[in-house]
This record gives sequence, C-alpha cells and structure tokens, in this order.
Amino acid sequence: MRHIWNIACPLFSWFILMRKHLSRWVFRLLTIIYNLFVSLNTIAFTLQQFSVRTKIAYSLYQSNLVKKYRNFILCTGLFFLILVIPVSLSRQIGALNQFNYNPKTLLLKNFTSDRAWLWQLSLQSISKRPWLGWGFDGFGIAYPHIVNPHHIPKVLHLGDLSYDYMNKDGQLRTQIIPTYKAHNLILDTTISVGILGMLTYSALLGFSFWCVIKSPFRGMETVAIVYLIFTFTWFDCAQFTHLPWWLLSFTYYLHSGYTHGVDGGLAFP
Repeated sequence: MRHIWNIACPLFSWFILMRKHLSRWVFRLLTIIYNLFVSLNTIAFTLQQFSVRTKIAYSLYQSNLVKKYRNFILCTGLFFLILVIPVSLSRQIGALNQFNYNPKTLLLKNFTSDRAWLWQLSLQSISKRPWLGWGFDGFGIAYPHIVNPHHIPKVLHLGDLSYDYMNKDGQLRTQIIPTYKAHNLILDTTISVGILGMLTYSALLGFSFWCVIKSPFRGMETVAIVYLIFTFTWFDCAQFTHLPWWLLSFTYYLHSGYTHGVDGGLAFP
C-alpha cells in the first residue's frame, strides 16, 4: 500500500497546483477520494500537508502580492528566523553531556543536532573514494572505515544497524552504526555515487530547472527549491523525494511540451 501512496501523493500535489486547468467537479471528486484514503496512512497525510503548503507557496510566488509586499515578507521572514535561532542554540542533547566537549564544540553539536560530526565524517569518506563513491547508503558502508582514523578494522559483516569486525587482538566485536545517512543531500549523494554521480545529478536537476523556467509555468521550480533547502539538513526519502522531480517533469512535459523549431531544435510552444 505504501508504494501506491508514494505514487498517488505526487499526482495529487500536481492536481492541486494545476487546479485551474481541471473542471470543478473533477477536482472536488479527486479531493474527496484522496482525503478518504489519507486517513488510512500517516505518510500520505504528511505529504498532503506538504502539498497544501506547496500550493500556498506557489500561489504567492505567482501573485502580485510578492512584488507589492516584498519588503514586508522579507522582514517577517527575518523576524521569525531570529526567533528560531535562540531556540536552536538553547537546545540540549542529553547524550552529548557524557563527553568532555569544550563549550564551543558542544554548542555547535547541539545547534546542528550533531550533524556537524556526520558532515565531518562524510568529507573523510569522500576523500577515500571520491569518484565512484561507496554505493547506495554510502555513509553507513563507509562508517566502519572512517570512524577511527588511527585503525581501520577488518569488517566481517555489515548489517542494517551494526557491523561485526575483528579488532587488533583478533577478537570479534560488534559496533553500532548510528545512521546510514549524512543528513545532507550533496554529501549523501557524493558518498554514494561519487563526484561523477553528483555532477550527473546536478546536471539533470539544473536542466529540469532551466526547462521549467523557460516554460509558461515558470514558478513551479519553487517546489524544487524548497526541496533543496529542506535536504540541506536531511536526506532523500521515498516519501517525498519524488514530489519535486515529478512536479518538474509534469510541468515540463504535460504543460510546456515540445515543438520542433525551424532548425530542427526543440522549443516551447
């Protein structure tokens, strides 16, 4: 069932954004059907919230209110950002108190939920296999080889939550893998598929941006921008990653389309 919802949610998100192109009764029928089934799945409910927020962001982006009240919106955003920063700085992670970190390091770890440590390890893993990476879920695969720079253990078995290795004394030990993700889209992608894979990913995303910006439905790229901002401290998930990609693809293919130019090239109608 989860895979069905993973397909249905992006479609419904697209229907929300393109509501003006659907007849009223069709949109209402789709909304009723979708919301009846949403209550059966919490993941779909989360994506429904994302869809509604996307609709609001897109509507504001396309309206004249943004231009008219640009300074007000900017000041309001900065105001709430200032409110969020003290809350983040005052956050305390209890597990960190057992270590003897200096105040600055402890503040950074609390502020980033200890992502700074994950990012530091990520850079080390990238330096070991820069071009082709470690494979999918690369951070978890690379973790045993980077957690201790002074000793690289002989890994005997790599599981989902832990790995078995042989220590210096030849004894079998088990160590927990804290996470399989670096919690950063760029780092996670580079660790998994290397610099070459990251360049390919960036080129594909950049091409999609360019196509949508050149299309009559310019503004849909805001969904992908929100996605990139969100994944700065998170990672790709099957629950939401396809949303920006499907929306960009639908906008480009279904509403912009292709027409062959005089020189045989591709152009928008």
